Amino acid sequence: MNCLGAISFAQDLPERAEAHYLRARAILTRLGPTSVSLRDSLMGLADVARIRGSRVQARAHYRQALSTQEQVPPRSADTRVLLRERATEGLAKRISRHSDILHFACHAYTDERDRLNSTLALTIPERFEQGQDNGILQAWELMVSARLKPTWRCSPGAARAPGR
Repeated sequence: MNCLGAISFAQDLPERAEAHYLRARAILTRLGPTSVSLRDSLMGLADVARIRGSRVQARAHYRQALSTQEQVPPRSADTRVLLRERATEGLAKRISRHSDILHFACHAYTDERDRLNSTLALTIPERFEQGQDNGILQAWELMVSARLKPTWRCSPGAARAPGR
């Protein structure tokens, strides 16, 4: 049974990897060391590849943060960190069904009218084929059974225009 889901919606990670690392760590710290057990499965997706027009670069400290004991007390027996080419939409959907903790660190778009249409930009395939995943994961595609799903998002250009 899933006991926790922590999903981080971020637009500028890994450029701001330390801030997201601290947020993820704060969730686990607040829940206490017994909230994450060796039975819990963890999934983290970060540092997606091939985002057109993006200067996103790999950050070794973020990769290390997700995979060390310091980040997840105690270390889970089933921890998966998907970076760059492995951070795909299809894999995220499959693994998320069986994960107790989810942490996404990637570009995002929030649909203010319909939150279920909000999206996470994961690794975009080199070639698009009809009927296959396009790398854009919509909230409605993630059906997670979790008691806690805190979210953050960075939207520097999301200020509303006057009269809207």
